[in-house]
Amino acid sequence: MLMKKAEDNLIFLHSFSSTRAMEALPCEGFFLVHWIGDDQTGIDGDVLYLVPPYYVYHPDKALQSGQVLGFSREILSLEPQEFSLDIFQLFRKQDAIATLCPDAQNAAALQNILSILSNEMANGSNFLLLRTLLKAFLLKLIGSTSKPFTAPNINEKRVHQFISLLEKNYITERNVSFYAASLNISAKRLNQILKRKYNRTIHQIIHDRLVREAKHQLFVSKKNIKEIAFDLGFEDKSYFSRFFKKMTGQTPEAFKKGIDQKVFET
Repeated sequence: MLMKKAEDNLIFLHSFSSTRAMEALPCEGFFLVHWIGDDQTGIDGDVLYLVPPYYVYHPDKALQSGQVLGFSREILSLEPQEFSLDIFQLFRKQDAIATLCPDAQNAAALQNILSILSNEMANGSNFLLLRTLLKAFLLKLIGSTSKPFTAPNINEKRVHQFISLLEKNYITERNVSFYAASLNISAKRLNQILKRKYNRTIHQIIHDRLVREAKHQLFVSKKNIKEIAFDLGFEDKSYFSRFFKKMTGQTPEAFKKGIDQKVFET
């Protein structure tokens, strides 16, 4: 297992040979790129799993080697809004982990950048250089998806602003009016923008974020379900349980039991 970190752990690059080694990764609040070689996937070509911050990620038992590049969402605050939005879009997939299968040419180019990044981290290079290499990797990653870069229009900026507001306030603010007023537009207009972008309403996006955090807490926290419910802004456990089951089809207890069994079997 090899772990390289930079600038107070805002970026890390991790090589591992066991899924148990992944359990020690500082995943909370990090975007993760989990790279699996074709010798492990059993298919022609490498596979990249793109894991958004706070997502409960426990790789399949069969995937016992690979690389994980992690970077804190704080880094995106240092970048232009358009680039940050592209990254959110790249990693954002409703209730699932995005998967990329780059062709041989793109895979080789991405690995070259990772190799340079790894060497610079080992040499203790300054954070600006590491950030630049990380951005180069992410731009190449976006390019390999054949998706156009985000145009700097007002609606895209509002989407980015909404996502930023959501990350800071989703536990305490669940009313559409709060987000609309913060962006100085009507609730109807904000819903239209988000519906066009994600095919989800504001309420659905807020609920998705709550469920993602609930899954994360059920996976990593030692708190009981009543305490987790309170931390997420629910007045009582039964309300939280009904909400979670409606969104996932499972009770919190059943979800946690399934995760515990999977970890035990790994």
